[in-house]
Amino acid sequence: MKKIFLIGIVVCLLALLNGANAATSKKKKPKTKHKIEFVTKDKHILAGDLYIANPSTNKPLVVMLHSFSLNALSWQPIAQQLRLKGYNVLAMDLRGHSRSVYNEKLKIKSRFKYTNSDWQKLPEDVIESIAYVKSNYPKINTNDTIFVGADIGASAGIIAGASMKKKPEKFVIISPMLNFKGLYIPIKIASYTDTKFLVILSKSDKILFNFYSSTKPLIITYPKGGPGNQLLKVNPQSTNDIVNFIIN
Repeated sequence: MKKIFLIGIVVCLLALLNGANAATSKKKKPKTKHKIEFVTKDKHILAGDLYIANPSTNKPLVVMLHSFSLNALSWQPIAQQLRLKGYNVLAMDLRGHSRSVYNEKLKIKSRFKYTNSDWQKLPEDVIESIAYVKSNYPKINTNDTIFVGADIGASAGIIAGASMKKKPEKFVIISPMLNFKGLYIPIKIASYTDTKFLVILSKSDKILFNFYSSTKPLIITYPKGGPGNQLLKVNPQSTNDIVNFIIN
């Protein structure tokens, strides 16, 4: 009787061990959101989030650039939707915002003390961010891009994209400023001959509406809302408008 009892215990223990081994041998789910950080050529630390499609695809990299005083997290709902549709999405904290406020020596410089020369580094930051992804995530297609920018992020993106050898295939700009701290975009927009644009504005943005109407992009106006990402927050249907423009 004792023998049978001991054999039973051994069998149970072996079964538990096998179960534990099987559990640990299961493949871990791949991370779909990576935190990235790098030092720019002028020794500033930039940080952001990279949403990685699973399974991997060859679709264009979507680059998302937030509004003044916000951060990369403001894009998370749209970024997650795009990731599920097979797009890799890069959302950076712009220089002077959130995690991107330090230089290489970890000294903080507030954006409220920025001069025009500081703000005019944003477009180069965009270019360097894409280069970082290309170097560290070689399976991601960075040769083809889609940009989404809100107010100052739109301005930085338009100037950055205009300097790229291969311009973004599509561009979503939300209440973009025509001139902010020397980031002057009207002339740069003229260089986008093949890029498809979606311009999102509030009905109160009459000056912007008149300007962008002359460039003949697709324009969506909402009855209410503030600048940039705040406009999207007040008009939640804008998420579907942006996603549908990108995927179709």
